Amino acid sequence: MSPDAENLAARMAEAASNFLDSLNPEQRPPAHWPFPSTEERLRWYYTPTDHGGLPLSSMRASQQQLAFKLLAAGLSRPAYVTACMIVGLDNVLDELEGWTMRWERDRGRDPGLYYVRVFGNPGGRQAWSWRFGGHHISVHHLVVDGKVRASTPLFMGADPA
Repeated sequence: MSPDAENLAARMAEAASNFLDSLNPEQRPPAHWPFPSTEERLRWYYTPTDHGGLPLSSMRASQQQLAFKLLAAGLSRPAYVTACMIVGLDNVLDELEGWTMRWERDRGRDPGLYYVRVFGNPGGRQAWSWRFGGHHISVHHLVVDGKVRASTPLFMGADPA
């Protein structure tokens, strides 16, 4: 295992802890769940639905930055750039659809509707995981004994392609 791979779990734990530490008491319940929460932890979508977690739209800018630092910690540089482009494409897709899609909310395509949830307590030997999800992105990581044991499901798509 490369030194970079050995440090991956530690980088993710630090980023997840920093994100969780930034949250106020109202933000914590959707963002931080116990591990394993198996049914919720294994749930994933690629459609513009509630992915479970704290949406970017409910975060301050500094918290959004910490959420993206967590995402960056779990992806390669090219994959992180791709994920950020996908988030931004929701603005383009909103315009292409004539601003008409609603899905029972004010805005159909919304880059603020990407969600972050951490399961368990980052770091240490206990198992924990996290996910970042929204329209066309689903990133999940499982850490056990201080090592990344699973990075799936992982989905990135784009519309418009």
